[in-house]
Amino acid sequence: MEKEDEVYSETHTFQEMLNKVKRQPYMTFVGVPGSGKSATIHHIALLLQEEGYEVVPIIDIRKIEDYSDSRHPQVFVIDDVVGVLGLQKQKLEALVDYEKIISDHSNKRTKVLMTCREAVFNECYKSFFINEESTIKMCSSENTLNDDDKKAILQKYGLDKDLLSPTLLRKTSAMFPLLCKLYSNGANFRKNIESFFTCPTECILKEFDKMQEQNRLQYATLVLCMLNDSKLSKKILKGTENKVFYEMKRKALEDCEVESYTESYKFDKALSVMQGTYTKLCGSEYTFIHDSMFEIIAYHFGSKFPNIILQFMSSSYIANYVKLQKYEMLELENEHKMPKVCQAFIEVLETKSYTELKSLFLTDQKEMSKVVSKGDHVREEIKGGDEG
Repeated sequence: MEKEDEVYSETHTFQEMLNKVKRQPYMTFVGVPGSGKSATIHHIALLLQEEGYEVVPIIDIRKIEDYSDSRHPQVFVIDDVVGVLGLQKQKLEALVDYEKIISDHSNKRTKVLMTCREAVFNECYKSFFINEESTIKMCSSENTLNDDDKKAILQKYGLDKDLLSPTLLRKTSAMFPLLCKLYSNGANFRKNIESFFTCPTECILKEFDKMQEQNRLQYATLVLCMLNDSKLSKKILKGTENKVFYEMKRKALEDCEVESYTESYKFDKALSVMQGTYTKLCGSEYTFIHDSMFEIIAYHFGSKFPNIILQFMSSSYIANYVKLQKYEMLELENEHKMPKVCQAFIEVLETKSYTELKSLFLTDQKEMSKVVSKGDHVREEIKGGDEG
């Protein structure tokens, strides 16, 4: 947290944000991916630490009870509190269950700082969580970065503050803080500065097109990282006891046109080479530099090989991101003119028994949470068809 804070730049409304945090027991920072939500709450947490608060990063809101210490002031930090890919009902319900603890105004020794993607926040039904007084929207008219903010962020990343023309500076994407980070590390992005800062997703997709053709090993490495829940390491790559990962790796490498017997150290080297641009090292494992990278590579690979996505990705990702195109048909796959995604989905279903399909798709509404909660085990659920 401290290292990443070195490149954080306080914006023109930061002091107002900080004052709001100090007045409230909890605060949720809402914004699009790459808008600086996490960086902002981490920076605030470190400032509170200087005032005597203990910083406690947690993943599950219920951990507040486990780590709460009434003897010391604490600030709990939770990123993507109710889900990353989409609203996770269980997480929102858990948050509501802890409303009294989180919103206790009498306890001035505890603060809770949370982030939430704008799209996920908009899915939340009425609850204390969407209280306007305890919400800061990064992309609102008052908090949107102005020209001076953007120039200061450019300088923090070692870039020329006048890198962008005044006209281009005003047109930049809401992901500007993340884009500066990527631009400072990725020489390939510098070929078309206007496209990168205004239409970054399209620009990154084009880079993946080139990588897929010119550096298949690096591309395959990112695909494996994406399919393995955004984490990869030498140990994971070498492991042969995990049959699901082994099969996933074999199929993905085949689609990426990379030899299945490629040595693990080569993938590890590829992860290292891409560090700072697409990946970062967390302990002994590599992950994506940002959640948005996971989504972009999943879209890029999945649009060409939907069968792999449907077989190995979590149910949460499939539910929120895999959609059939209504107007622009994908390449026709058979005589019945079936879109590739639909055809791949049917092929997976054909491996399932009637009992399994009934439990997944013909379940009473009151039990739907059981189906949704299977995200972490969807690979085993789908792969289970091989046994029957």
